[in-house]
Amino acid sequence: MEYVKSLATATFDNVSVSSATNAGPVINTVSATTGSVGNQILISGSGFGASQTTSVVTLNATAVTINSWSASSISITIPSGATSGYLVVSVAPAMDDSNPVFFTVTTHPLPAGWLDQDIGQVGMTGSASYASGVFTIQGAGQGIYSGSTSDSFHFVYQSLPGDGTIVARVVSLTGGSYVPCSRSFSAHRPARTFSGTEARHLHRRRTS
Repeated sequence: MEYVKSLATATFDNVSVSSATNAGPVINTVSATTGSVGNQILISGSGFGASQTTSVVTLNATAVTINSWSASSISITIPSGATSGYLVVSVAPAMDDSNPVFFTVTTHPLPAGWLDQDIGQVGMTGSASYASGVFTIQGAGQGIYSGSTSDSFHFVYQSLPGDGTIVARVVSLTGGSYVPCSRSFSAHRPARTFSGTEARHLHRRRTS
């Protein structure tokens, strides 16, 4: 048996230590996944601590402005100079990190009630924006395939109180390749369920 005679180096971030008596912070939802400088964002979850003390919220590793803080809810303002990256709640005194949520800083944020996120192993972080009635989505991944055991794409969506359908017209497509598909949303079945409706939604497949 041969042994490797050189050292390997690994780096880690978003480290959280949880135990039965001290659960780490968890972000469950954010009020928006895109926003402009000055926008207020509500982070909901658990384990944030009753008051801020020296805890922080960072966006792309830079602290944001805190408006209010409670054990399950934090209100922040996107500060001047902020850039797209992961939102993370770090709770003092151990500075345990929450799960990261990607947030896009843009001058054309999605309308209120619309969210976006990557689904599966996409390889490259996607994004979405909105201007003049048009949604623009950039995404990577292998897409959605019948019979596949996993999906990978960028998803723009709304939370609905019951069953519903979101319909969109594909105006243009540049780069990659795509598969038009339909998708329904059910209170009893997750949003990753297909339907046979005429609704056409675009997801893009990475080609390189």
